[in-house]
Amino acid sequence: MYKFVPPFELRDSILKKTIAFGGLAAISSFESNEVVAAEEESNIEEVIVTASKRESKIEDLPMSVQAITGSRLDSANVNDFMDYAELIPSLSYIQYGPGRSAFYIRGTSDGNFGNLAGPNTTVAMYIDESPINTVGLNPDLHIYDMERIEVLNGPQGTLYGSSAQGGTVKLITNKPERGQFDAGAELDFSSGKKTDPSESVEAFINIPISENVSARVSGYDVTEAGFIDLVGGTRTFTGSGYTVPLIEEQDHNESNVKGYRASLRAWINDSLTATLTHINQESYTSGSWDHQPTVLGDLKSSRVIDELTDDEWSQSNLTIEGDLGNSSFTYAGTFFDRDVRYLWDYNDYVEYYQLDSTGVTGFGYASYYTCDYYSYYYYGTFEGACNDPTMWADYSLNMERETHELRFTGGEEGDQLQWLIGVFYDKLENPYKYTYLWPGLQSYYSDGSWGGTGISGREGIWWEADNIREDETKAIYGEAIIALNENTDLTLGLRAFDSKILFNAKDGYFGGFGLDYYGHEANRTEEDSGISPKIAISRTLENDALVYFNYSQGYRPAGTNRTNRNSDAAPLYYDSDELNNYEIGYKYANSDATLRFNTALYFMDWKDMQTAVYDRDLATIQFNTNIGDAEIAGLEFDLSYLAQNGFNIILGGSIIVPRLKEDFILSGTVQATSGTQLANVAKRKLSLSINREFTAFNGLDGYFDLNVSRTGERKSSVTNPVDQPRYTLANLSTSISSDNWEGVLYIDNLTDEQAVIWEYQGYRPETIFTNRPRETGLRLKYKF
Repeated sequence: MYKFVPPFELRDSILKKTIAFGGLAAISSFESNEVVAAEEESNIEEVIVTASKRESKIEDLPMSVQAITGSRLDSANVNDFMDYAELIPSLSYIQYGPGRSAFYIRGTSDGNFGNLAGPNTTVAMYIDESPINTVGLNPDLHIYDMERIEVLNGPQGTLYGSSAQGGTVKLITNKPERGQFDAGAELDFSSGKKTDPSESVEAFINIPISENVSARVSGYDVTEAGFIDLVGGTRTFTGSGYTVPLIEEQDHNESNVKGYRASLRAWINDSLTATLTHINQESYTSGSWDHQPTVLGDLKSSRVIDELTDDEWSQSNLTIEGDLGNSSFTYAGTFFDRDVRYLWDYNDYVEYYQLDSTGVTGFGYASYYTCDYYSYYYYGTFEGACNDPTMWADYSLNMERETHELRFTGGEEGDQLQWLIGVFYDKLENPYKYTYLWPGLQSYYSDGSWGGTGISGREGIWWEADNIREDETKAIYGEAIIALNENTDLTLGLRAFDSKILFNAKDGYFGGFGLDYYGHEANRTEEDSGISPKIAISRTLENDALVYFNYSQGYRPAGTNRTNRNSDAAPLYYDSDELNNYEIGYKYANSDATLRFNTALYFMDWKDMQTAVYDRDLATIQFNTNIGDAEIAGLEFDLSYLAQNGFNIILGGSIIVPRLKEDFILSGTVQATSGTQLANVAKRKLSLSINREFTAFNGLDGYFDLNVSRTGERKSSVTNPVDQPRYTLANLSTSISSDNWEGVLYIDNLTDEQAVIWEYQGYRPETIFTNRPRETGLRLKYKF
């Protein structure tokens, strides 16, 4: 493949010049007599959020909220989840490929990843008014034409319900603007020494259709080149001794994301608006995103089967907002649809089960099925040739979700009473299938005599699951803000909910389905109900700072497991868990809006924590259980400062101590002791942004932006944890612009850090998912 080498390729000398250019461009304006744009504005951008389901300034809310404005998303070159996750100190995450992530706010990690039968997520994710978080597989909306991202730290059970246990992430899109034409387009090209070229095109248009109706449409097509090399060669399986070829290809893992968002807003009268929005996004990836640096070398991996992911989802939403005089109402109805298919190489599983019970060497039962049955069973040797033991996994899901919310609000800031009451309904249906294909099975398994063609009708099936999961929630909630005096407010909130989880789970070897060995029904339902309270008291001090105490609660409903095939040690049902949060906070903004500082100190008590467990000695499939109590203590802060020389500094940080309060005991064996750190949570995380506007040459405007994040050490799991080292990521950009165009030169991963984003403890001896190598890019923007 032709490798594009831009004129600003990252050779060391050119890298130094690029960094120097950005720095000197900003510094040179110190000595200029021309007026700096930032000094003309001389204040930090005020951010209005909807975290409390009404518009408020962050400084007025008795809770911890972080917002990333649209302008900062743009200047920091944020394109996807991983980009903005690095800007949020309270958020920890794992990612095992584009669009495949699990994330946790304030350390609320249950250890689950990627399994659709796992417990509900601990963090809710919204696009505007609609929840989109999904067990095991959160959609990754491409970030373009966005108004802001809000991060609500701590349990949000009262207003956002189940799965808002650790907090809520809200992606707020730009809406149609009334009576105004606006349009723009962006082209992006990037490359690096360790990657092929990447490119993207993005565009939006805002069109007034009539005096009272406007439309806004945005679209994008983003292609990211690969950076993982498949080493080639051969693989010889233990036991059978069968040898197969490995794929050989450089920069194998490629991804493409394309989609659009179309909104239509009607101002029906002075008191009523309606907004109809449809979003569609498709992501396609080929290759794997893990590497084995110790075994094979940096950014190198091996595969027998070519892997792929095809993920398409759409969301249609109608939001109606009305002013009733002394109160107002909002209705939001959403239909969400998602189709996903994975194809994964599963030959590490085959190799793992070639081994004997010690997990070291010898004849395992995997060889038993691909070689001669009789001689292996009686003599532990094979007569005649073994079949090809290559195996792959084919996953598919077809998800549908429907949500409706209606709420009324009354009162305004300064009134004796402000109130909110609402009702919420959410139903998710997720039929999904796992098929493990093993064409090399001996004929007496694959010819159908053991049900070898299964429900999918394919031959050579090792194991197959045909599952339907349904989650349904009904809730009523309310919140009242009572002014006790001129400077003190009391907030009281309550949510009552009913939830139901249904599992229709059929699975079996060689395509055989039915009940498990203990006679459990495959179709099971678990219902749950409860109340989630909130209490907060806040006081405004003489310097207009706000101090507050906040008690809030988050919860996840009880649920049912899939059929247990090997052991009744794995429970048929698991209980609900709840998280109680005790928080004190301080918020301050000076009068000339050049300094803003928010901080919170919290302690969270996690009762009957749910987690997902895979132990082949207990069950052949992953199951969910309550492992006991945990606790999380922490401190978080964010600081914004606009210096007199025009530099805007944004610093955020978090310190988290997440640990089990008691031993995790399963089937009489201690799996993890009290005090064990929760999985995949960084105890310390810092985010720093430094940017400055300046006057460049020939009267052009200039901009300089540096973003650095520091993520501390993490544990890969609570059982047999692997230490995942700390890492630092830095991105640098500088731009020049005029009235309707802008050119941006940027470097992503400035120091070429090869971070351990997540190390998976599975069948492969070393499976490390990492970030993209250093890349230099050029972005061109034009507004019509």
